[in-house]
Amino acid sequence: MHIPNAKLPSPGSAFPRRSYRSPDNSSNISLEPMSPLILECARAHPDPGELRRLSDLCSDWDDLIESALQQRVAPLVFWALNRACPDAVSPETLAALRNRFRQNITRNLLYAKELFRLLDLFGLAGIQAIPFKGPALAWSLYETPGLRF
Repeated sequence: MHIPNAKLPSPGSAFPRRSYRSPDNSSNISLEPMSPLILECARAHPDPGELRRLSDLCSDWDDLIESALQQRVAPLVFWALNRACPDAVSPETLAALRNRFRQNITRNLLYAKELFRLLDLFGLAGIQAIPFKGPALAWSLYETPGLRF
């Protein structure tokens, strides 16, 4: 259901921060709601004006980066902010997000390389394989391989 002009609750108001242990008890997992800026960055077509407005309201970029990493949307946050309003983000924040984005590209290209290697092996064995998840799905959905986390 779409509610026009609906405002998101501020973090901590309607959705209190919760923390749980990971399945292997190695770390805490924070289940806090995404910030409005992260939500806008994760849209299929983020609004540049809204990104700039929300960037101007961001008071803790380190917390935003940490939240984007926990929510596994850091590449989308970098892509949206870098395209729409790189001047509204501190250079350190943009550099940290860019670094994560580049790491993501490298990892995703390695996955694609491995997929092609496996497809070649299947082909040599006379087995027809049709990939539909992983790199194959990512390349059909995202503008660049760095956006899929």
